Amino acid sequence: MTTIDVAGATTGGAARWRREVEAWVARHPEAEVRLIGSGQRVEPRWLARRELVGRGGRRIAANNVSFVSGRGERVVLLRNALHFLWPGEASSIPGLSSSLRREVPVVRALARRADRVVVPSTGMAERVMAAVPAVSRRLCVRLHPLSARFSRSQGPADPYVLYPSIPATHKDLETGLALLVDALDRCGLPFTVKVTACPADLPRLSAHALVEPIGLQSLEQMDQLWAQAVAGYVPYALESFCYPLAEARAAGVPVIAKDTPQNREVAGEALVGYTAEDPDALADAVRQAAEHRPEPDPGPFDPDAYFSWLACA
Repeated sequence: MTTIDVAGATTGGAARWRREVEAWVARHPEAEVRLIGSGQRVEPRWLARRELVGRGGRRIAANNVSFVSGRGERVVLLRNALHFLWPGEASSIPGLSSSLRREVPVVRALARRADRVVVPSTGMAERVMAAVPAVSRRLCVRLHPLSARFSRSQGPADPYVLYPSIPATHKDLETGLALLVDALDRCGLPFTVKVTACPADLPRLSAHALVEPIGLQSLEQMDQLWAQAVAGYVPYALESFCYPLAEARAAGVPVIAKDTPQNREVAGEALVGYTAEDPDALADAVRQAAEHRPEPDPGPFDPDAYFSWLACA
């Protein structure tokens, strides 16, 4: 029996991964996998309780915090780049909470207890190995799972670039939006920007003529938005994976993002990269994205292959 702890997976990529594993378990009852922790917070009381569950079998912590006791194989999924910042990087990131700073030494120390450490990108592997060299030989890179549910369709009469985001202080949502708006002005293309944020999250730009704040969307609504978008826009530099890049690649939608090794690894041929936070460079990327027609490429994110390897191999 394999036990997977999904505590804490309520928003963003963590929630997306939880939905994928729930769907896979429902499709494969023969795999003998049970999920625990749904609706639980990752806090000391829960971490102590879960140590009593599944002892002797494989136990997978999908929330950055490894199981401790040594009976059975212990696997941890490290998915938060904020736990593995490069030296000096924290000083350039606004809004890092004191609670997150307290988590860092705990996450790193418990990673040493894991028999297998799984990360979703090569860039994240480099962060982990630099911070915790002792786990290097136990480290595995596997792109996160993603079910392909839609493909690119004919866009709407009013074309738009999709800016998917869950507002967070360290992501600096409005700065990325300001760069894109400036780039669109320079392009002269008739595109607006749909942003998955509320007007209150965009105090300077929510009333801009090119900006449409649409708030948080359901998974089904995001599918429709991706399918009809001219392109996606993902300006974040601090990610361990970034599901929007994978969604764009799987569906064959061009995605405008920084031209980094990690973004190329996740987005593949869907990436339309830019190398500087410069409106002219970004404007060139927008023009290229308007003409780019990447082939849908869901294969690297196949959930069956991923979870068969993670939970059953």
